Amino acid sequence: MEGVVEMRRRRTVFRGAVVAFLAALLPVALSCACGGAATGGAATGASSPGTDQTPRQGGTLTYPLTLDPGTFDPCVAQTDQGTAVLHQVCEGLVRWEVQPDGTLKTVPCLAESWGANADATVWTFDLRHGVMFQAPVSREVTSADVVACLRYVTDPAHGSELGYLYVPIAGTDENGRADAGMLGVKALDRYTVRITLKYPYSEFADTLGNPAFFVFPLDRLRAVGLKAYARHPVGTGPYRFERREARKSIDLVRRPEWWDSSGGPYVDTIHYEVFSSVTTMMLAFQKGTVDWTYVPEGQAAASQSLPQVTSGAWMAATTSSLAIRYLCFNMTDPVVGGTRGVKLRRALACACDRQAVSEASSGGVFLPASGLLPPGVPGSGDVPDPYGYEPAKARELLRGLGPVTLRLAWPIGQQQEGTIEVLTEDLAEIGVTVKTRGLPMDDYIEYILAGKGQAYLAGWVADYPTPDSFLYPLFESGESPYSNGTGYANADVDALLTEARATPDGAPRRQWYAEAQRLIFSDAPMIPLIVFADARLSSSRVADLRFSSLGWADLWKAWVR
Repeated sequence: MEGVVEMRRRRTVFRGAVVAFLAALLPVALSCACGGAATGGAATGASSPGTDQTPRQGGTLTYPLTLDPGTFDPCVAQTDQGTAVLHQVCEGLVRWEVQPDGTLKTVPCLAESWGANADATVWTFDLRHGVMFQAPVSREVTSADVVACLRYVTDPAHGSELGYLYVPIAGTDENGRADAGMLGVKALDRYTVRITLKYPYSEFADTLGNPAFFVFPLDRLRAVGLKAYARHPVGTGPYRFERREARKSIDLVRRPEWWDSSGGPYVDTIHYEVFSSVTTMMLAFQKGTVDWTYVPEGQAAASQSLPQVTSGAWMAATTSSLAIRYLCFNMTDPVVGGTRGVKLRRALACACDRQAVSEASSGGVFLPASGLLPPGVPGSGDVPDPYGYEPAKARELLRGLGPVTLRLAWPIGQQQEGTIEVLTEDLAEIGVTVKTRGLPMDDYIEYILAGKGQAYLAGWVADYPTPDSFLYPLFESGESPYSNGTGYANADVDALLTEARATPDGAPRRQWYAEAQRLIFSDAPMIPLIVFADARLSSSRVADLRFSSLGWADLWKAWVR
């Protein structure tokens, strides 16, 4: 996913046009950009693996990539292809570990424990003793390393793309940048780090699993230079870089001395191979030269009944992702915006056939969205979308509004024609005339964020697996103009989201999120259309290959039969 557009904040539905927006609008053939099994998202159609369930050491796992990861510069946002590699090499204070059912769980990593003060504004992390950076650094990780990394990424001189994730930390500006002396981080002793926030944030520790917070040896980066380090990063993970051939392959090798003694890594070598398309990836899988593949567009249903799947030699699975595509409305528009347009927006929500959108977008691989949160995010099922596909109800809501003409914008070159066709037909059925406008991607982003749009397609990919990652940036009044261009503002929603951030107990926090979702649905500034998903085939010779909803797998859990 390419293209960066400068704007006041990077955290947008386009997230600076780097990850979320592009991933949410890419065609299904490249749906790898949306990750794999969602947090709590069930895999369907998986055939039974082999009977050998005892992990053993050895062998090579060949992992296909749809593009070269490019740079591993700590200040550059990684695609999920880059994270698929970096996740095996580098670690942070916490990690999101893929569970057997596909869920993501925040667990201790370089920090063995942590805690916060009563209002969740001061966080203290206790590091493990004896964790070593990989060769050639080969020294212990200390609190000074953690502080140095946080300061490096937020240093204005480095122009980090990741600053938006650092915004909660005291001393940062609105772009997450801070002079070293101003950043609210401190090494209290060799193994203790304190991070002070600007405001209460009870889910702060959950955000630290993002690769933006990986800990690296800054002294190594400075010794070899950024360019060399960005090609061959060093971390504390279960695998280390062995070799890399630009635009072709990357090899990682197992670290027997890895600090985590709970099991793994098992595979001796992970060989990443770059493919020019999903079709060539599928051909390689059929030849047995890679261990899994995305299923090419239009072939997902047929893949479930392939002879190799029914025999158990291959496993077929479709798994959901932490990413949603929406139909958005400009809340400042005189027709669809504000309180004056709420009946129209609700009518449009009742007119959208989400199953038909799924079929048109992906041949039925994507899931019809049923809420503001995708499956697996805590609380995703608490507040179902109240707007089912009910054309009769939509026509009733439109009664008395007079003739309606809707301007619907979409990005050219992203294979959105099917979705636009379905929405145009759905809205015509209730008497709404739709005038569509396709724009090149860069022009499209500028058009939406300048407030020129009326209705338009957009999407969101989670930065971390919590409700806050969706609800706050998309619907908080200070964020929505930059996250999705809607300009949505509701003081009650703002208060609920702020209260949820400040509530340490999970159950009450979930109630605040639920109430916020009810108010948002009532206002209907966005219509969730589909949840992204991937169809995959994998070889049964590899066990415990569990894909994350955010685009990577815990390959230290995988082993070769």
